[in-house]
Amino acid sequence: MRASLFPNVVIHNFGIGILGQGVFDGEVHNPLGSTFLRVRGGYDLALLVSGAYGIFGQYLQIGVTGKIIRRSLLDKSYTANEIVSQNGISLSDDLKHGVGIGGDIGAILRLPVLFKPAIGITVQNVGDIDLDKAGKISQQINAGLALKPPFPLGQLILAADVVDIGRQIGSDDDLPKRVHLGAEYTPFRILAVRAGLNQGYPTFGATLDLWLLKVAGAYYVEEIGAYAGQRNDQRYVLQMSLGF
Repeated sequence: MRASLFPNVVIHNFGIGILGQGVFDGEVHNPLGSTFLRVRGGYDLALLVSGAYGIFGQYLQIGVTGKIIRRSLLDKSYTANEIVSQNGISLSDDLKHGVGIGGDIGAILRLPVLFKPAIGITVQNVGDIDLDKAGKISQQINAGLALKPPFPLGQLILAADVVDIGRQIGSDDDLPKRVHLGAEYTPFRILAVRAGLNQGYPTFGATLDLWLLKVAGAYYVEEIGAYAGQRNDQRYVLQMSLGF
């Protein structure tokens, strides 16, 4: 389960925002008859400042984000005896805290040719972000391609991206787990529908844009095993935003 709040202000090529998000996940394990509950959760509070600059007639855009992150992280396993004991467990006592400073950098190249291809690459958490006792956020390199083929009614966008090209997140090297494919169709301004494949699993979503209010929903499956198709986790997302 995840919840987040991101109030922000964007003026032309500059933006600033405060991100607050929390996550909680619990899973029961029973290896060789010994039952325990693994709990992973916590919350982040971050200040983000971003800027972008376009060159060559806006065909190439380069963006940079600086961020300060405060993280409180819980990642621990509890036995059944610990849970039912007189003193029980205290999740707050097991939280680990840390503060770190980092940045992202990215670029998008738009080509004025058939299908209007856009090629993007990002480097997130450049050089890793050290959060002291709360661990670290590893550097991650992502790349993607988007196309806008001619379509008789509305607008169609086809996209493909590969995340963590350098295999710096996790311990596996499975490529299909890092591939995302999708299509977005906008029949008219206020509605966009999406479908695709996330790590080999189908995903669907839609956005309703009512000027000041934007509502988006999605269904997708996340691979939590070592390779695509091993162990899936179904997820539902609902997002609401206000802005003008």
